[in-house]
Amino acid sequence: MFLTQRQKHILQILLGNPSGVSIKQIEESLKISRRTVYREFGDLKKNDFKIENQKGKYFLSGDSKQLQEIKQSVQQSHSQNVISVAKREKIIAAKLLLSTEPCKIIQFALDLNVSEATIQSDLNTVERSLKRYHIDLIRKKGVGLLIQAPEKIRRQVLVDIMLNQINEYNFFKYLHNETTSKDMFLTMIDKALLVEVADCLKKSVFGKIKLDSDQKLIELILTFAVTIKRTLAGCKLDFIHPSADSLKYQGYVYRFMALFAQKRQVEVDQNDVSYLANKLLSCDYHNTYLTYNERELAISVKVKEFVQHVSEEMHWDFQKDHSFMTKVTKHVIGLVQHKVALLPDTPIEILAGLSQKFPDLYLAIQKYWHLAFPENYLTASELQLILLYFANEYTSRNQQRNLSALVICENGIGTSAILGAKLKREFSEIKEVKTSRVSALNQIDLSNYNLIFSTLRLKGFSRDYLLVSPLLLDDELIKIRAYLKDYEQKYPQPVPAKQVVEEKHPHSVEQLAKLSISTLFCSELVNGIKIQQLEYNSQEL
Repeated sequence: MFLTQRQKHILQILLGNPSGVSIKQIEESLKISRRTVYREFGDLKKNDFKIENQKGKYFLSGDSKQLQEIKQSVQQSHSQNVISVAKREKIIAAKLLLSTEPCKIIQFALDLNVSEATIQSDLNTVERSLKRYHIDLIRKKGVGLLIQAPEKIRRQVLVDIMLNQINEYNFFKYLHNETTSKDMFLTMIDKALLVEVADCLKKSVFGKIKLDSDQKLIELILTFAVTIKRTLAGCKLDFIHPSADSLKYQGYVYRFMALFAQKRQVEVDQNDVSYLANKLLSCDYHNTYLTYNERELAISVKVKEFVQHVSEEMHWDFQKDHSFMTKVTKHVIGLVQHKVALLPDTPIEILAGLSQKFPDLYLAIQKYWHLAFPENYLTASELQLILLYFANEYTSRNQQRNLSALVICENGIGTSAILGAKLKREFSEIKEVKTSRVSALNQIDLSNYNLIFSTLRLKGFSRDYLLVSPLLLDDELIKIRAYLKDYEQKYPQPVPAKQVVEEKHPHSVEQLAKLSISTLFCSELVNGIKIQQLEYNSQEL
């Protein structure tokens, strides 16, 4: 028997109230509408559950033996998760954007296990959302639902929706293992196509460019897969202007297509090549921390003023750490020049928690961002992400067992670097920290690490791990100390034999002799120093 979580909750309410319960009580308990309750009653009756109504009170009919059997069947039934309204609307939008044929309302209702009236209501929201991107939803009676939009916008919005809904760990687990998935966003594109695209990108592109996060890697796989799927369906792009400096990226695209053609026959035109090359260029992480062009230099000056104002407001010198200034400057340049996609204008739990944890700092950032960059509106989530940089610097403090830790993050550079550094500062027993993206986990020997921390859920992961936020707030520090204590209790460190150190009182002449030798050594060291200018070509330089 298959029951949705909602149906199981309704049955549990009815079983817990043998004398009957009102529709209003069920509505308030499950936060659903009266129409939804009646629809669920209808579905339950189809599954042979007898629901009676006497004077507005609903109850399950049957003798004690029958009710006990119902209770057991509810406990033993497999659950089907009820998809949230917001997620359901995104599924509808994504399917419409991907489809080349008219979509039927009845098919959406069957796929999503809701009524046609619910889909009609969802479509009104979807239509308004798509309108913001100049995408029109066309409803043709007797034909179905169609999307009308330029092909480029259609592909970009589709990839953005999927990217925001797909969990990174689940994506790579689905990609690397022979498993199926119940995630509608993951299964929207044929798995064989995703695997082929990822394999060809690995051989032709990923070794040539640098990606700063797993999300960028997933974005490229989805972008190439969607482009091929739409191209195979005969959907053509309008003219795409190649970005400046995109010539080598066009070469990467041609190399990818040559490899992919060995698996499937596909014909792409120059617009597809330019579109994909532009995407590669925008995702490629350039090592230009110390080199700014004229436009970037002007932005960096504004960033310095912005940080100075926040420092004065908080009475804390944020400009003291050059590394912090470099990271913030690069991040803001990416935002102002639209080199990175803005975070969605929806609450993100970890970031929202930061603004509550550091209200004064968050207010200062909001205030002086608007003064420094009045023409660059940022969502609350984006401002909270900037707060993450400041809060990490604000709470940093200087700091014994030698433990090694693996830190798993979506972002291979920013987030993991912040988290790794904080772990070493806060916990002196952690001597070595290795950071990894989810996509690289299959290449790592987990047995080399005592502890594993992750900023995202790793369903089905083979090792115990601790879920943390990038900032490591006070409650998380307590959790980590408990985690370390538990680990040390499980795997106690052997106590080394005490070494008796003889206390020596060297003669003054002996001390002076050693000092003179040290001085000669220092002199030789200074005389041996040569200065050479190096090209900045490495992040770790």
